Amino acid sequence: MFAGDWHAGSDFAIASIDLAASQGADHIFQVGDFGYWPRHVEGREYIDRVSSHAVERNVIISFCDGNHEDHDELPHDATEPVELVPNIRWMPRGSTLDVGGRRLLFMGGAVSIDQFARFPGRTWFQDEIPSEAQWYRAMSANDIDIVVAHDTVPGMPVSGRPSLSIPWSIRRRASDHRKRLQALQKQHTPALWIHGHWHQRATATLNGTRFESLGHDRGPLEDAVLFVELDRLTPS
Repeated sequence: MFAGDWHAGSDFAIASIDLAASQGADHIFQVGDFGYWPRHVEGREYIDRVSSHAVERNVIISFCDGNHEDHDELPHDATEPVELVPNIRWMPRGSTLDVGGRRLLFMGGAVSIDQFARFPGRTWFQDEIPSEAQWYRAMSANDIDIVVAHDTVPGMPVSGRPSLSIPWSIRRRASDHRKRLQALQKQHTPALWIHGHWHQRATATLNGTRFESLGHDRGPLEDAVLFVELDRLTPS
């Protein structure tokens, strides 16, 4: 099962875990804005509660990072999956995972369009977008069937805030990031690209790849989950 943004919403995360377990899915791939804030009391409580429930339901959670995580607490020099707590692991940018005969590529990160209202080092981090080394690692991967990313490419039918409300420099940074994701898609042409960030459920086929945008914890659960038959790469 693939899951949209959780934003440290423990009740929503637990409901997602229960849904996965009820459908026989033992692995959740979460598309970022997981809610990794271990330096905050509430953040630590969320992580511990979700970890405990995932262990109880025998579900593994693998997430790529979103822009809204404590990036100073994520080991961005890692290249392999990092188990942060029991049954919850973070997938570094450009890392891959073979599951059910398919290879998944994880590419976290996105631009915070509200960064001007956040506090550097506390609620906003320079590491919210990939480094050159991380881009290189992602571009160099082989035989990719599914991309699990936080953001998407230009042309996906999702919309955000009116552009006039966002400073030009941030709009340009966000556009540049999506263009690099487009280059990543053209490099691999995966069958599926599953993402969050925009908080909207949408589907489109672009340049030979089926894109699935998932909802988030402030909307209906059914908009924020996607079951995929890996043997046929068929969403349901």
